[in-house]
Amino acid sequence: MKQLLKVILSALALYLVFSKISFSEVVNVYSNANWSYIFLAVLFFVGSKLVAAIRLNSFFLAINVVMSQLNNIKLYMLGMFYNIFVPGGIGGDGYKVYFIKKHFDAKIKKSIAAVVLDRVIGLLVLVFIAIVLFGFIDEQYFPGPQWLIILLLIPLYFTVRWILQRFFPEFGSLFHQATGLSFLVQFLQLICAFFILKAIHQHESIYFYLFVFLISSLAAAIPFTIGGAGARELTFLYASQIFPINVHVAIALSLTFYLITLLVSLSGVYYVFSPQSIYPALFKKRNNKGYK
Repeated sequence: MKQLLKVILSALALYLVFSKISFSEVVNVYSNANWSYIFLAVLFFVGSKLVAAIRLNSFFLAINVVMSQLNNIKLYMLGMFYNIFVPGGIGGDGYKVYFIKKHFDAKIKKSIAAVVLDRVIGLLVLVFIAIVLFGFIDEQYFPGPQWLIILLLIPLYFTVRWILQRFFPEFGSLFHQATGLSFLVQFLQLICAFFILKAIHQHESIYFYLFVFLISSLAAAIPFTIGGAGARELTFLYASQIFPINVHVAIALSLTFYLITLLVSLSGVYYVFSPQSIYPALFKKRNNKGYK
């Protein structure tokens, strides 16, 4: 019932969006699209996910779960598939915890902490970038000096670092590394969004589109839709009433990013049917010991 409810919420969100805009105008945005830019957008999105996988592996290493980057990327790909096709985006995280608990005998609390903190730091950096970008988009929306908004974020940075070191000491030394990798992840995804805008020939109000894109990423992270479907579009719909952005271009940006996410996530379906391919040596070792 919980999963069905999330499917219904996604459908309702998309219905609400397309009941307020012209679907034909959204399609028309693609009429002269430059697909070479779409290809570049896909490449930068893939790059962002590879960096995110490396970030997660650093948290695994902190709890003595030792995997090569290649094996970790395979696990991350399977997690991406579950995040899209198991409503709410939690399925992939749950499987990662299950996998390392089963095959590395890791403590369940530390496994959950590793996966959750990886996601939390990523979201905090996303908020950080969104706030900074908001300070630069237009004096009409932020009349104060731009450096002030950055200054206000400094205490937040050190507060989060203190919390991590105080309550999760095994991960404390990872804060700077994880934060740096998170900035790189978001930077690559912003470039992905930028190339989508270039592909559909949108050259004005770029900062506004990118700012709303970041906000929509926060909305998509809330686990009440299928991989963020509907949540991003609703964000762009209502943001178009506040900021000088074209709602049809905004929805096209959102849908294109979702389709790229869907396409890349499908690469993980192979490991659904062949989980032993994630870490062949580990499965071989377990089978030699009599494990099923």
